[in-house]
Amino acid sequence: MRARPGNIIFLLTVLLLAGNTALAQHLVEDIRDPEQHFLYAAGLMQREFYDLAQPQLQQFLERYPEHTRAREVHKLLVHCCHAQKKTAVSLAAIENFRRKWPEDPLNEQLLTIKAAIYFAQKDYPTASECFQELQKSKDTQRAESALYHLGQCHLALNRPDEALAAFKTLAERPLNGDFPYRPYSAYYVAKKALDQGDLDSAAALFTKIAAGEKIPDNIKEDTLIRLADLYFGRQDYQHALQFYDECLVFFPNRPANQYIRLQRVFCFYQLQEFEKVVDNAADWRKRFPDSGNFELDVVQGDSLCELKRYEEALPLYWRSGLNQTTPAVHRRHCLLQALDCLNSLQRYDELLQRGQELLQEFPNLAEKGGVLFKMGQAASHLQDLVRAEELYRQALELYIGETNNYLVVANALLHCLERTKKWSEGAAVSRRISEKIASEHQAAYRLQAATMSAQLPDWPAVREDCRYILKNFPSAGGGIKEDALQLLANASIALRDYPEAKLHLIELQKTARAELQGRIAILLAEVLLSLNDSPAAAAVLEQARTLSHLLPEEKLEALVLLMRVRLSQNNIEAANSLSEEILAWKGAETSPLVSALIWLEIGVCQRQKGKFTGAVAAFRHAYAQASEPQLRNRVAVHLGEIYLHLEQFAEAEKILNETIAGNVRENYASSQELYSLLAEASYAMQHYDQAFAAVEKCFSAGEGGNLRADTRARWIMARLLFEVEKDPTNALPYSIRCFVLADDELYSPKAMELAIRISLALGKEQDARATWSELQQKYPAAAAALQNTPPMQGW
Repeated sequence: MRARPGNIIFLLTVLLLAGNTALAQHLVEDIRDPEQHFLYAAGLMQREFYDLAQPQLQQFLERYPEHTRAREVHKLLVHCCHAQKKTAVSLAAIENFRRKWPEDPLNEQLLTIKAAIYFAQKDYPTASECFQELQKSKDTQRAESALYHLGQCHLALNRPDEALAAFKTLAERPLNGDFPYRPYSAYYVAKKALDQGDLDSAAALFTKIAAGEKIPDNIKEDTLIRLADLYFGRQDYQHALQFYDECLVFFPNRPANQYIRLQRVFCFYQLQEFEKVVDNAADWRKRFPDSGNFELDVVQGDSLCELKRYEEALPLYWRSGLNQTTPAVHRRHCLLQALDCLNSLQRYDELLQRGQELLQEFPNLAEKGGVLFKMGQAASHLQDLVRAEELYRQALELYIGETNNYLVVANALLHCLERTKKWSEGAAVSRRISEKIASEHQAAYRLQAATMSAQLPDWPAVREDCRYILKNFPSAGGGIKEDALQLLANASIALRDYPEAKLHLIELQKTARAELQGRIAILLAEVLLSLNDSPAAAAVLEQARTLSHLLPEEKLEALVLLMRVRLSQNNIEAANSLSEEILAWKGAETSPLVSALIWLEIGVCQRQKGKFTGAVAAFRHAYAQASEPQLRNRVAVHLGEIYLHLEQFAEAEKILNETIAGNVRENYASSQELYSLLAEASYAMQHYDQAFAAVEKCFSAGEGGNLRADTRARWIMARLLFEVEKDPTNALPYSIRCFVLADDELYSPKAMELAIRISLALGKEQDARATWSELQQKYPAAAAALQNTPPMQGW
């Protein structure tokens, strides 16, 4: 098997150039000279043409089994078959070699291949036998690799003691970076000791790994963390800090940094370095804004109190103290510390704080639920919705089993969650209400749960809620059924269950209000397109355009979608008509419904129909909206080509220069097309220096990448050399390449006409007439246009 695509392309090119006859000869060539046969096979191996090399190697061994090269050919055959993953043939070749040359030094190398094959095949008993033999090798690297893999085989065969012994042997050796399997072995042994509670042995080995050279990153990182945690568990916080810091230095941007930085805060707290606790806690929150930790709240709050910064400590205590998920011992600590802070700040008159003091002072108060609910209302009126939510939740817990009170508090909590856009929690509360409220209201609360889940979005939850409504409340009024169907269709689309979405949207069309029909039709069309039913999608969109209640943005969206459907159907006439409607649509150029890519499609459609004014307008909109340089460059090429066709050279030069300058700013490589178009525009504007520079840029971008760009650039270079520099000798080769290396219907005829004039200027009339004859033959229309113009007049 050939190893690299580049080799395949090179070989195919050579074979194509050589012709079919040469290819046939190559495949059946029979080399009778053994030395030449060997060199040929070795050459194929060197080039990694393994599928060609294998039969040659096998043929050599069949013909010359006792030849002096037979040993080397055997070795090459093993490598050849192994490279092709022909394991059975590889193993047979290895056994043949070992049987024939049992004392040969190459046997170790071949045994290594054999072991690797069995190991990859998960034949661990056979692989173990190979590794047992290989671990006796005098080559230390080979012996250690064998011992390590032997340990892996033991693990796979459920022989943990033998595996541990193998790994211990390697772990005891120096970790100097020259032997890659030692760190892995040491790590395994260290972790095993840690799991068995042998902390001293684990610490010793982890310390050895941490000090080793060229330790793999994943091993070193985990080692430093485990070592730090060991010292932290022993209350040796200075040493713990040392290894946490070392881990941050070596691995500054790893996921474990969140944990490490948190542990550093706890170390500083235990060392009573309170300023560092506060600073590092603030840094942790800044780095991980979506994470929280009640223990961090405690140590940060306590440190702030030690520094007499009570105002900053108070929110931390409330956050963890009022959070029911905080462990009781920490929660009690936070609440007590908060009271101390309030006392220090002399904020006794605040209603919410006094209410909390009351509840803390009388934890078994019978009216606790009512107090919490009133406090929640007060917090809600004060727009402190986070605290209101917490108070409502506490009250809700106390009212489990008391349906009426439960529903009152749950509704208040639901409104609070809705205002704070905590959709997941709100949906959960709404479902709980629907389970307890009277049956005539259950569907409404379940629909509210689905609506809130859709805000997340959590489409599986939406689908479950809506299916529940349709199954248990099929006759629900007040628009509940229609809204449930709409949400269910949206969920099915999001979950790519398009057949189900189609069914729901078709059912919804039968009962939905008139003002919803447009949106339903557009969704149905998109679903049908996802089901590869473009005719049905087109029919739905055509019908939707006739709806009387269709909103302006829905009309435009349907129009754009229908145009794209027609394009996908290759219905250019219909797509062109629709594209003209979009072009004429007031405000379409600023609408998010018509993206840069859509404007590009409109421009291409208009250009295909020869409507260059519309094409230019569409490409201009696409260019203005394009945010990606790749798309912007595509549009610029279209504009440049049209401007040149319309002989609007100044516009062409302007847009091309602007695009290239933007590419430079964004470090994006400009294409040959851009430079060749700029060269033509600049030549027409008599900006010859810029034309020269653009041609050079086109050539330096890599000839052969775009044949038309190459041809255009060569034609312009020929004109520059002939018409501007008056250098016909150097101009002629450029013009000739335009029709010898290319067959471009636009630029090849122009280049041939130019070559005729250059040849005449050089006194080569015969060459000029020959080129004229070729022009007449290949491009009769272009020749006819030039027939009566000098110098071809009369030819």
